[in-house]
Amino acid sequence: MRKTARVLAAALLTAGAMGVAASPASAGEKRYEGTTGCFSYSYVQGSWFQASTTVYFHNRCGSDKEFTIYTGNACKNFTTSVKGGDYRSHRVWNCLVTDVWGQS
Repeated sequence: MRKTARVLAAALLTAGAMGVAASPASAGEKRYEGTTGCFSYSYVQGSWFQASTTVYFHNRCGSDKEFTIYTGNACKNFTTSVKGGDYRSHRVWNCLVTDVWGQS
């Protein structure tokens, strides 16, 4: 009985992970990716009522550099220092991402 439950749980986790990884951006969402300064970045921007957007970024240079996420309206922009070679992400809540900037 325990073995059957473990096998079933593993199968459900695998199926769920494959479903999340394989799902493309939904209608009304747009995927952004590119480079700015030392950074490569990507995020999926939904509509204005989307709860959050996560921006993924990678410092491709060998030294610490700053990365900024700009948001619209009354939302606060986000700036962070990223070590050379590091990958990071930041979630923006209740705001649209309007631009990103990476230090050269």
